[in-house]
Amino acid sequence: MQSFWMQDTKIPLDICYVGSDLRIVNIVANAEPMNEKRLLSLKPAQYVVEVNGGFCAQYGIEAGDYIKTGSE
Repeated sequence: MQSFWMQDTKIPLDICYVGSDLRIVNIVANAEPMNEKRLLSLKPAQYVVEVNGGFCAQYGIEAGDYIKTGSE
């Protein structure tokens, strides 16, 4: 299980929790800047990808999607 907070982060972020199989477990969309609330993965996650807030909605990225590495 993973968790993050937005302390000292000045812009909203989408936080994508990603399993060892490179499938997105869940997304915390538009995480509030400068907030100390813990933002949790809903299932075990090996990786975390942070992108600008709203990125996932803009590009239709959802839980269950796979990420692709640069080596593929």
